[in-house]
Amino acid sequence: MTRLGAQTELTRKEFFDYGRLFATSYERTIAGTASQVADHLEEIFEATGSRGGFMLGHVVSMPGDLVAIVELLVPELQRRGRFRREYKGRTLRQNLFDE
Repeated sequence: MTRLGAQTELTRKEFFDYGRLFATSYERTIAGTASQVADHLEEIFEATGSRGGFMLGHVVSMPGDLVAIVELLVPELQRRGRFRREYKGRTLRQNLFDE
C-alpha cells in the first residue's frame, strides 16, 4: 500500500493481481519469437546506453524456458553481434573482470 497510497482501495482480485506482478516482476516480461525478443533487448540496450547486460529471472517453466534462451535467443543475439561467441578466460572471474 505504500506504493499505491494509504487511501487506495483495491478489490481482493486487484490486490492479488498486484501482489503477483510485484513478486514476480511479470510487468517486465518479454515474450515473442527469438527475433522479437532480441529486437526488444537491443532497443532497451541502445536507449539506455547500458554496458552491463540483462538479468534473466523468474523463468517459471524451467528448464524449457532456459533451453529456449540458449538454443534460440542466444544464437540470434550472436548473429547480431550482441552476445559473445567465446570466452577468453578459463574461470568465471577471468571472464567477468577481463583478468
